[in-house]
Amino acid sequence: EALLEDIRALGGDEAVAGLDARLAQYRQVFERRSQSGLVVPPSVDPADFYGLVLVIGGNETQAQQDAAIADSIKEQWPNVTIVFERTGWNSNWGDQLRLMEGELSRARAVVIMRYVRTMLGKALRRRCSELELPWIACTGSGRASMVRAIEQAILLAWRQGGMALHG
Repeated sequence: EALLEDIRALGGDEAVAGLDARLAQYRQVFERRSQSGLVVPPSVDPADFYGLVLVIGGNETQAQQDAAIADSIKEQWPNVTIVFERTGWNSNWGDQLRLMEGELSRARAVVIMRYVRTMLGKALRRRCSELELPWIACTGSGRASMVRAIEQAILLAWRQGGMALHG
């Protein structure tokens, strides 16, 4: 699109006149965007993805968005399950990590929010590496940031072979 605009700016309107329709056709066929704007490859049917994404961090403030985020993800990725572990600012992060062990072993991807104790975040990243479990950092605080991070985690897990296709 930017290239077409550059050609037009140089006075080449007639040279690109028929390309706008082709560009729209290309986008329709080859680019499907997720809700957060990530490009979903054309060979991917989001309904074929199965797996659990574990979202770790935050407190009751972020928890107010959990249902809306899960519903938003379900629209695009109907067979992906989202589990939220809201850790708050509890200093007993070692206990929290032990309690999450079962979910970590079942998860296909992990999203670590910025609202997590420093040492818990470090331990989670180490544990994910040990389990060869892809993880994504959610650096934002709003619903759009969390949805984007979850979708990035889904696509990363898919690229690494972790989001099972067809059950």
